[in-house]
Amino acid sequence: MSILQASWAKNWHRDWVPTRFPVPMQLDLGPFLLSPLTPRWNDTDYLAVMASRERLRHLFRPGDSWPQDDHSPEKNREDLLWHEQEFYARRSFAWVVQDERRRYLGCVYLYPGRMESDTAEAFFWMGGHRSDWQAGEAYMARWFRDWFSFWPLKKVLFPGRELAWDSWAGAGLAHYGEATR
Repeated sequence: MSILQASWAKNWHRDWVPTRFPVPMQLDLGPFLLSPLTPRWNDTDYLAVMASRERLRHLFRPGDSWPQDDHSPEKNREDLLWHEQEFYARRSFAWVVQDERRRYLGCVYLYPGRMESDTAEAFFWMGGHRSDWQAGEAYMARWFRDWFSFWPLKKVLFPGRELAWDSWAGAGLAHYGEATR
């Protein structure tokens, strides 16, 4: 384990979001409604994950293998249960993103930063056809960047989006969800 990996591992479960900060259980961000990613979303989430799996394999780091071709509804439910437990323990946060008609669009994840204290890494995705998600994700990026600016963090990074993988030192590390299970 490198010094960088050891440092990150040591800080994973620190109180990276102060307990006095009210993490929203549900949040209306104008065109988007966020609610915690829990097992109740399993059927919808599983279908969206599998339909978007080629794109999702590059969401958390280059060359990621999640979700594998044999990802099952049961495995997906386990993932959602983990996200729910993390959310309520305030170790990491994952929300379902819905539109104004409460249709499932995708997910947004906020994990403790790998590179320095008091930072976070944000990842998000939308399901659907390429023409839909390209414009939609650019729009979502602006909303999430603005929203996270109100969090009590030094900065929120968007690896693979605003920060290119090849210029980010954390790209070679396992992502938070992979490394803490």
